[in-house]
Amino acid sequence: MMRETSLPSGHTMKLKLSEIIFDAEVYPRIEKDDEKINLYRQAIDLLPPIIISKNKKLIDGYHRLIVYRLEQKKEIEAKVLDITEDQDIYLEALKRNSSHGMQLNLAEKKRAAIALYEKYKFTEAEIAEILSVTQKSISNYIADLIKIKKEERARMILDLYLKCYPEHEIGILLKKAGHGNLERRQIHNIIEDSEIFSKFTKIAITSPQHSNSWKQFNLDKSQIKFKGQLPKELVQNIIYYYSEPRDIVIDPMAGSGITGVVCKEMGRRHKLYDIDPIHEEIEQNDILKGVPKLKVNKLADLIFFDPWYFSLLKNDYPPSKFTESYDSFLDSIKKATNNCLPVLKKGGRLVLLMKPMREKLYEGRWLPSSRDSSILIEKNGFELIQEISAPLSFHETFSPHQVKEAEERKVLLNIVNHILVFKRM
Repeated sequence: MMRETSLPSGHTMKLKLSEIIFDAEVYPRIEKDDEKINLYRQAIDLLPPIIISKNKKLIDGYHRLIVYRLEQKKEIEAKVLDITEDQDIYLEALKRNSSHGMQLNLAEKKRAAIALYEKYKFTEAEIAEILSVTQKSISNYIADLIKIKKEERARMILDLYLKCYPEHEIGILLKKAGHGNLERRQIHNIIEDSEIFSKFTKIAITSPQHSNSWKQFNLDKSQIKFKGQLPKELVQNIIYYYSEPRDIVIDPMAGSGITGVVCKEMGRRHKLYDIDPIHEEIEQNDILKGVPKLKVNKLADLIFFDPWYFSLLKNDYPPSKFTESYDSFLDSIKKATNNCLPVLKKGGRLVLLMKPMREKLYEGRWLPSSRDSSILIEKNGFELIQEISAPLSFHETFSPHQVKEAEERKVLLNIVNHILVFKRM
């Protein structure tokens, strides 16, 4: 039997507001009632004490606590129940919030039913009695919960699958996330389910191109989070035309990680690497030292990357992003594409985005980087099957001070980039 701790006769117990703990996990009310708060503010001196546990967790008095904080009070009157366990606190909070004042709304009752069923292991009949609702309603709440959990589990499985996790590792991560033990057969069936796959991926692209001369895809300045970041629509078109759903795409110079974003949306499995990764989904790797084999024991269908920059951009990028000379650039292209061979299947596509290069920024000859790179790459066992003109905006190609200086010199800047598409022979 729970009992309220008695207060000394003629005295009240006051606690600092900062001492009161509001734990959403053991409190059933989740919505504020602004009208009630306004009424309480007008009658703050007449409000009864809040109810708390011995460990100072709030049991009853959510709106009273809000009002005291809004009025910047330092202390609040409180009665203490002789309980400390979360289950006891939660049940008492449910009883008190259901027996007086504003009743729990439907969303709050549903949330409470799920907590009682999932966390505290009450039966449907017991939950119905506690919440004063029909057992059929509780059954519906639980059915909704199971459906949501199944969708969350399927989404996690598909997300890990698209990131090229092997099925046995997916099972381990599912268990850690609280989704229980699934056999590899069950995981495999979810992965192969076409309805689930189509539900969580979209195959359509926002701006499909229909020739080998693509429009200029622009990035709004507010969208740029990484130097050299590529427009999403450009990457979408590359992924769309040179891979199929469930194909494996590798980006060994992932930069901002936009390739991974597009692949996830379009249902392509993908692996991202960079010598200077900026977030956890990109693994650290130097393409000049090789491309790691995939844990799923399969070869890639498409490898796409945006290579190094020439030395004229050395003031705008870290050293790993440029080469010191044109010859070293070509040598790097040769090494990088040769290192792609062991992880790309025969008939697979290798796609490079080549930026215009000049001996000096505003003068000197234009360097035939696309032509020279193609010759070297074809010697590595690839066949050039498509060349696409893909102009990029100033934001992706040149830094602001370069654009300004070009305007002052009355020099036209070359923004016509080339996408080179090769097939592995």
